[in-house]
Amino acid sequence: TALAAVKPRREYLILTVKATADIDSPRISKHEQTSAHRWYHEIKLTTMDDIDSQILEWLRDGYDLSG
Repeated sequence: TALAAVKPRREYLILTVKATADIDSPRISKHEQTSAHRWYHEIKLTTMDDIDSQILEWLRDGYDLSG
């Protein structure tokens, strides 16, 4: 299964990552619970600097769920 999705927009990207629980962060612009233990979270990325250790951790967690 997919671990993340990227939706390009004119001025930014929307990164969607999955998790087993809701993520409480002001960086999350939208979150949706799709099953008892599955959440999808959208993060707006406007610059390369937005991709930091927190984003990489969320992607690693999503990868672990996909495996």
